[in-house]
Amino acid sequence: MIALFVGVLVFLAGAAIVENAAFSDRAIMGAVIVLVGVCIFGVGVIEVVVRLLMMGGVW
Repeated sequence: MIALFVGVLVFLAGAAIVENAAFSDRAIMGAVIVLVGVCIFGVGVIEVVVRLLMMGGVW
């Protein structure tokens, strides 16, 4: 559950870096941070889905 929030925060931080540093090395670093945020968010989504399935499913 925490991974969802951390992923969103990391994604927003990377997006802010990309927005402030157009076409430079910092923009590439920001893009990498955005990808890391998306991956962390994905782990959080998988965690939530697994917990729902272990509790008996969504339906």
